[in-house]
Amino acid sequence: MNSDSPMKSFLRVLLRSPGFLLEVLLTIEKSAWLTPIESPWLKHLDKPPQLMGKSSASLHLLLLLLCFVSGSRRYMFCCPTFGRPELDSGCKSASSQVDSAEQGLAAMAAKKVKEVMLKPRRHWVGDGFHVYPVFAHKAFTQDLSPFLMFDYGSPEHFPPTKQQLGVGKHPHRGFETVTIAWQGEVEHGDHLGNKDVIHPGDVQWMSAAKGIVHEEYHSREFAKTGGMFEMAQFWINLPAKHKMDPPRYQPISKESIAVVDLPKGAGTVRVIAGSYEGVTGPAMTFTPIDMWEVLLQKAESSAELMFPEGHNTIVFVKRGKASVGGQGDILNEQDVALLGKVGRTVPVRALADGTELLILSGEPIEEPIAFQGPFVMNTREELMQAQVDYSRGQNGFELR
Repeated sequence: MNSDSPMKSFLRVLLRSPGFLLEVLLTIEKSAWLTPIESPWLKHLDKPPQLMGKSSASLHLLLLLLCFVSGSRRYMFCCPTFGRPELDSGCKSASSQVDSAEQGLAAMAAKKVKEVMLKPRRHWVGDGFHVYPVFAHKAFTQDLSPFLMFDYGSPEHFPPTKQQLGVGKHPHRGFETVTIAWQGEVEHGDHLGNKDVIHPGDVQWMSAAKGIVHEEYHSREFAKTGGMFEMAQFWINLPAKHKMDPPRYQPISKESIAVVDLPKGAGTVRVIAGSYEGVTGPAMTFTPIDMWEVLLQKAESSAELMFPEGHNTIVFVKRGKASVGGQGDILNEQDVALLGKVGRTVPVRALADGTELLILSGEPIEEPIAFQGPFVMNTREELMQAQVDYSRGQNGFELR
């Protein structure tokens, strides 16, 4: 059994990645939680002067981090006073600042998987969407916030038909729906006059907010020809201050979604919302959210994904098999890992060629969640009002 602390394990990984380590050291040196280190003992090291200039704090910190990992902070290498008492204060000051640095680095430690939810049984939504309720019993809980629900329709063949397969007119209030099509087409229409077809690779980001009445079907063209159908829909919560905003409709084409290469040819990241390595997705969100599709090309391809501190992170295996999180939990197809809010990095490694992951991460909305049918509010009273407004066609549900 490994008795190392999470901090030591993280630092060992850090020291095996020189480029990332340099970036961390430079960040540390500039950050508010580590002032420049006074390093009088560095003057006595037999090193060329050019190594002791602006980088002395980072060099000193690097040496001390190496000592921390090896458990040798008390060795002369870690605090080399060479028997000269006047250097003790410098070493003690540096060690104290490394203690502070450890606390800051801990925030970047790898997230651990809190829970793995195995593939659930499928069910039908209307007569057109045969889906896995991925979040199962966790749906509409704070464990997933800001995400509420996730239905995944795995690849399935539909024969040609003259029928409209899908879900007829129904209302929503208090949240957003996000629909991604991978195979086949989804046709959308709502009471505000928005009409669109979601083609393979497209995304529809619909903020119901105050109220919207819409319908979702297989597109007319797809119904004529039939074929393979694969899609997903997410429900994302809105904070109380935005639940009664005007509705907003975002049709996002495949061409507008940037695809970023992972390091070392490991694969790609398709950035739908949020940002990855400085590339921002096209979706506008009310709260900070990352929604990425990660493709790992070959078995053993790996990547380390980083998220803002405090964000709630979820990893879903759409295709293939993967190792996820700081402890390497194994996920099969349609399994989902809940990684929570602690830590910032998520190591992922493919265990099969062509592994595809859906990454959801966002700032939690720390508010009560009240839900009933197509409405998600903060209180039971607000849910009752939504039912009244919809039945009377008022306050956001006026038909045009």
